[in-house]
Amino acid sequence: MTIFRLISIKAKLLILLFIMLTSMLASNAILLIDEIKTFKQGEINRSISVVEAAHSRLKDLDEKMKIRNLSEEYIRNLFYSEISSMRYNGDLGYMFLYNSNGTVLKNAINQKLEGTNRIGKKDSQGRAYIKEMTEISKIKGEGLVEYSYKKPNSTEVTNKAAYFKYYAPLDIIIASGIYLDKIYAKENDLIQQSVIHIAPVFVIVLFLFILIMVDFNKSLKKLTNNMTILADGNVDVEIDTERKDEIGMMAKCVEVFKANTIERMRLESEAESEKLRLEEENRSKIYQITTDVANASTVVEEHIGGISTAAAELSSTLEDIGTKVDETSNMTMLAQEEAEKGNSTIHELNSRAEKIGEVVKLIQEIAEKTNLLALNASIEAARAGEEGRGFAVVAEEVKKLAQQTSTATSEINSQVGMIQSNSDNSVKAIKNIGKQINAINEVTQILVVSMTEQRSATNDISERMEQASEGARQVSCKIQEIRS
Repeated sequence: MTIFRLISIKAKLLILLFIMLTSMLASNAILLIDEIKTFKQGEINRSISVVEAAHSRLKDLDEKMKIRNLSEEYIRNLFYSEISSMRYNGDLGYMFLYNSNGTVLKNAINQKLEGTNRIGKKDSQGRAYIKEMTEISKIKGEGLVEYSYKKPNSTEVTNKAAYFKYYAPLDIIIASGIYLDKIYAKENDLIQQSVIHIAPVFVIVLFLFILIMVDFNKSLKKLTNNMTILADGNVDVEIDTERKDEIGMMAKCVEVFKANTIERMRLESEAESEKLRLEEENRSKIYQITTDVANASTVVEEHIGGISTAAAELSSTLEDIGTKVDETSNMTMLAQEEAEKGNSTIHELNSRAEKIGEVVKLIQEIAEKTNLLALNASIEAARAGEEGRGFAVVAEEVKKLAQQTSTATSEINSQVGMIQSNSDNSVKAIKNIGKQINAINEVTQILVVSMTEQRSATNDISERMEQASEGARQVSCKIQEIRS
């Protein structure tokens, strides 16, 4: 059980001793109590026997006297005279009679009480024993009552036990008692005898137990101290293995523990030596490894520095390229704007050429009409003869002028057509140039975005190279610390 693990062996032995001695005392007390009860009941049974005999005698007298038609008074007097001389227990046992009202009918040793009512009489402890006797008699017919009362021919008051039995036909309570001081004396005598008998056994058991416990504690304490010394690593102790009891078995186990401790210490010493050798070997390896790592970290740091420098230069170059690309983008945008302006100008020139063509066409129509009028004038002048000769000359000049005008307008119209044709070609060329410029501008914008991303990536690479360089420097410092 768990509770026994929480207390020491000494406490367990003391508990065992307590239980053993308590059991011994308890068994002796039980026997003593049983013997006292037997003795007390034997004394009481003597009173019971006397009362039962008197009750049977009274009943027998009553039945016989009634057959002879004798009076009740005669029966009572005869019975009273018979019990007056009844004695037992060294004249301390006597008879006394009451009726159910508590009146004394007969008292064998104190006739002065006869005829008195003692229903309210109480003993020294305040117990109304007469009243209790009468009440029990009416209910049960018999009983036993204890009270305090004086011994005959003495002023000493002692406890008394009285047995009584009621004869209802004549209303007589027959009683007799014993004084309990005799029983008390017997109790004391039995207790003394019991103590005399059990005390030597008690002392012997206690002495042997103390002797055993002292030896056990001494041996166990010594064994515990030896185990503590062994646990501390000191094997210079002597173990007593000569005992044949359980402590001897434990001592043998401790001896095995000692041998194991010696072996363990030897193995630990060898292991410690091997550990030191391995530590020295590992220290050399670690020094070599850290040296290699330090050299490698130095090389890495140098490479990282070179990469960082190259990344910085690349970033600067990308910034320059980005600037040029931005300038190119701006120039292409300006070129696109100029192309759009040229396209607008050519459109306007073409429009004006068309208007010139319309004017030339109008002039040509006028010249044709003028030529027609000159022809009509020549015809009319020919009809007029000499008179119309001067008009004919004028008409001829007008006709020539009209023809020259028609020729000039045709030439102008041809030139205007060529201008319109060239304008259309210029418009188409400018449109193609605008498309090419737009394509260049789109590529330039894509290039700008790519250059921006490339520059950001290059900057990120540069930062990471700086971090890697710092990490390499820290690694180098840690390695120097480890080596030192």
